[in-house]
Amino acid sequence: MTDKDSDSNDNNIIDFVEVKMRKLAQSFADAGKFDISEKLWKALDLYLDNECKLWFDKGEPVMIKYSEEELANIGKKDDDKDDVTSP
Repeated sequence: MTDKDSDSNDNNIIDFVEVKMRKLAQSFADAGKFDISEKLWKALDLYLDNECKLWFDKGEPVMIKYSEEELANIGKKDDDKDDVTSP
């Protein structure tokens, strides 16, 4: 399997956290609870930008923002990935 094949397989993976957060935020907006909906959208944005951990515990979202050190290490890992896949 080539790196290109691997990349196309990764595109087929669905992130449960993202799907669940979108549905949850929209349901609060539909119910007129815009303050809660806005907080959920902000948490999802941080998650998608790789700035926090986000998971569900007993159906409730839990978020922990990464520390500056963790963010630096994540960036370092991303840089290393580029070196491996470069032609």
